Amino acid sequence: MTKLLQINSGVVVAGFVVGFIFSVLYFNQGHAVFAANKFVVGDHVQTTSGLNVRQTPSTSGVVLGTQSGGANGIIIGGPTNANGYNWWNINYNTAPDGWSAENFLVETSLSSPPPPPPLPTDSDTISPTISITSPANSANVSGVITISVDASDNVGVTKVEFFANGKLKFTDTRFPYVWKTKAVTIGSHTLIAKAYDAAGNVGQSSAITVTILSSATARYRATLNRISRVDPNKSRADPNKTKINDIAPRSMENKTSITTTQAVASTGTIIWDVRLDGEPWTGTIKVTGVTPVDYPTNHSVRTGTYPNVSTGAYTYDYVSGGPDDATFQSVQPSRTQTIGANGTKTFTFNFKKKKTSVVTPPAVSTTGTLIWAATLNGAPWTGLFTVKIKDTTSPPQNYTIHTGAYPGSPTGTYTYSSLSYVSGGPTGAIFQNITPSFTQTLRANGTITFTLNFKAK
Repeated sequence: MTKLLQINSGVVVAGFVVGFIFSVLYFNQGHAVFAANKFVVGDHVQTTSGLNVRQTPSTSGVVLGTQSGGANGIIIGGPTNANGYNWWNINYNTAPDGWSAENFLVETSLSSPPPPPPLPTDSDTISPTISITSPANSANVSGVITISVDASDNVGVTKVEFFANGKLKFTDTRFPYVWKTKAVTIGSHTLIAKAYDAAGNVGQSSAITVTILSSATARYRATLNRISRVDPNKSRADPNKTKINDIAPRSMENKTSITTTQAVASTGTIIWDVRLDGEPWTGTIKVTGVTPVDYPTNHSVRTGTYPNVSTGAYTYDYVSGGPDDATFQSVQPSRTQTIGANGTKTFTFNFKKKKTSVVTPPAVSTTGTLIWAATLNGAPWTGLFTVKIKDTTSPPQNYTIHTGAYPGSPTGTYTYSSLSYVSGGPTGAIFQNITPSFTQTLRANGTITFTLNFKAK
């Protein structure tokens, strides 16, 4: 008896069957796979080695986890052929569940030893024992919190319940018994766990107390986001004013049914101080910094006192802002400071007023040079004569003048007519006129000449 078998490349080969039992092999991407199914849904299987469990039946499927060798489970779906493997959907005895390749599976009679027959309810009076193993009592935690327990019973634990502040929050029916959560408000919380068995017996763990520290992060970030609009020294006595502790937006609150006091553990205080030439200055500056709750980022901060920040090391550098016409100098006492619980650290940003250079423009001259000259019969003559002068700064009056140049004379218009001559000049000569003009204007740094002309008798 012969059956034809087609290979992926399109080549047909013959398979031979001996007797009534035969196997037909086909090849897919270099892997030999039995065409006849190795398992059926409902079979109990066991892993032969460490085996990946995937979300989908494919070598590219997301790996949900790994089952170690010897892990047991039951087939609930499949097979699906992909990437040269037959894939089976398996419900393992312990998580994770999902698709695994059949090459690493063998059939077993049972996925796990059968449980012992339950004892009559009235015969089991022993309660399970349980203790919380993580987190430790009085621990400070944040983010996603994992609560683990150690539970045991003489017959078997059927479920574990987790309580926070007396209220049931989570129930786990599979080992290991763990509660992972981030829906817990900031502050202090009391945790207990209860273990149950089939007979209804209950064991309770000792209570532990943990403190959620994420509040400091929320408050600090809210403070930095809105700090430039808040005066930390204002009181709630005035409804139009805001205290720094009230500025966290409601959207940042972690909603949960747990009611606790909003205690903040391990916090301190930061004081933002700005000095201009050593004197206090009030206003807003922009800084960049690394803090216990933030990577480097720019924040606008207003001078003042800010409590309830996380403990740890803070490093700040100046970016912009501060007093007008001032130059940033330094951060004191240090750009990096560590805040301890209930401690206070001050970051003082020092500025220096810029020096204004006063540029004095060159003086504008308001004077010029007035030259008095005289001629006798057209030839230069030197000596004294008296004229009546009315200049730009004084009323008319007689001046006895010697011929020559007079610098520093006020600028303006000067008018001298023949009536301006009073007396003097060459002996026995007759005054004729003033040239080149009776009226001349003296400009800054300029020169004008009045020449009195005489003629000998």
